[in-house]
Amino acid sequence: MQALRLKLEAYIKKYLELWDFYGVIQVTKKGELLFENAYGYANIEFGIKNDIRSRFSIASMAKQFTAFAIMLLYDKKMLDIDKSAQLYLPADMKIDESITVHHLLSHTSGLYNFYNFDNDFFAGYNRMDYSRDEFFRQYINKKPTNAIKLKMQTSEWY
Repeated sequence: MQALRLKLEAYIKKYLELWDFYGVIQVTKKGELLFENAYGYANIEFGIKNDIRSRFSIASMAKQFTAFAIMLLYDKKMLDIDKSAQLYLPADMKIDESITVHHLLSHTSGLYNFYNFDNDFFAGYNRMDYSRDEFFRQYINKKPTNAIKLKMQTSEWY
């Protein structure tokens, strides 16, 4: 494993000579930590460097993995994508009952998007006191937009 660790370190060092990288790299094999290091800044403006405990927003990266997991459940008949998504959500995260799992997967649910926010969560909201429940109530738990609801009542979106 030591040889692999040295090879990883050499590769990453060469990469960093060519390109900027801001993040954390961790490589494990069969549960053994081979390499771990942090690079660049978590916040350039305030001069805060990344460390091993830095966390990053993955934005839309998780969508493809979530969709894949949902389709695995669908294939195993553990989930019906044409049923209301409410059936699969925790009690405190219920959305409009007309929204199906398929609507969520195909982005046709009519749920508010970040660019529809009345108050900008990313700039105007104090994220230091961030509450998942409050965020859900304020930004997500609203009736679907009319244009999408109309589309949901037809078969156009299929």
